[in-house]
Amino acid sequence: AVLDNNPGAMPKTPRRTPSRRPAAPSSGPRSATRSATRAVAQDALLRRFVDFQQRHAWREIDAVERIWATSDLHAEHDANLAFIDSLDGYERDALVVAGDVCTSLALLRRVMPVLVAKFRHVFYVAGNHELWHDAETDGVDSFEKLLTIYELVTALGAHAAPAVLGSKVVVMPLQSWYHTGFTRGTVVDMPRGHPLSMMDGGCRWPSCLGGSSVSSKLARFFAKCNEEAIAQAASWTSWCSCVSFSHFLPHAELHRTHPSALRDGLADVEGSCLLGEQVARLAPAVHVFGHTHFSIDQTIGGVRYLQHPLGNPQEREPSASICNRTTARQPLGEVWSAADPDGSARRQSDPSELSRWLVSLGAQWQAPGQRPRVPKRDK
Repeated sequence: AVLDNNPGAMPKTPRRTPSRRPAAPSSGPRSATRSATRAVAQDALLRRFVDFQQRHAWREIDAVERIWATSDLHAEHDANLAFIDSLDGYERDALVVAGDVCTSLALLRRVMPVLVAKFRHVFYVAGNHELWHDAETDGVDSFEKLLTIYELVTALGAHAAPAVLGSKVVVMPLQSWYHTGFTRGTVVDMPRGHPLSMMDGGCRWPSCLGGSSVSSKLARFFAKCNEEAIAQAASWTSWCSCVSFSHFLPHAELHRTHPSALRDGLADVEGSCLLGEQVARLAPAVHVFGHTHFSIDQTIGGVRYLQHPLGNPQEREPSASICNRTTARQPLGEVWSAADPDGSARRQSDPSELSRWLVSLGAQWQAPGQRPRVPKRDK
């Protein structure tokens, strides 16, 4: 997630193969041939992903009493692992995990069975941290690791493809990646010299996907990965409620000014407007996301957007400069309840108040010699 690029908060970086910057565009017959070759290679990767998803999609599974949300578990932190182990009382419920469980396949094998044992169903989509590539353990590249992860979590009992809960709720994972221009509605490569040009440098991407984590080809490719499932969802969502989820942000209004020197520059590594278009077409009741470690519960255009991250231990301290509400009293965010399926009894949050505080927080942080005032929290 974005905040984990703070060296003081990051888990140990895996051994990795340096990613390549996208090559400068060229013209002529050779360039056309290369483009055609890359398009064929990309289509082959797309087919492999869709084949995996369709083998597991649209299973009708047991109903649940409630659906809960979490993200950014970052199980490399001992405190987070203990937090996961402490979850209790959810045997009749489902959990949506919106990415960034851990970077290591070995640790994922440790964490996912714990969650599967604690919930009736666990739904999962990968984040950016899962796709950091260790040349010794993770296969050829980050795409291969992605498929390995989804096969692994499925074998462990979790769901990485669309499913229907008790003929009442469609739960829909959406693949995504960030791109420059997210908050401006444009999809472009990150320019050279951008302060975040090495974002997710621990990933290794094939050349047909841009060869770099900051190539816009990734955002376009992952959006294509969703199209077949979105088309199929229409036969269910006409009479079922829908909960969709992704790791990255689907809407520019969900961006929050971060209290660091990067500030709004982080928007270029937060979300995708292509994902936002797909969420708008799908029209879920709720969309769960992660990545930025801000607790967010906001309704935009009739869709409720929810982020309830675990994040880094420091972010959950009362004096933390980031608004993360995950506590022992509120470990998960409630998405849906069989007792209140349309959410009419749910207490509405006031996102405008939170947004005003965050803007004020950023301004205070920037002022020389000042520390931001953090509101007191309920114990």
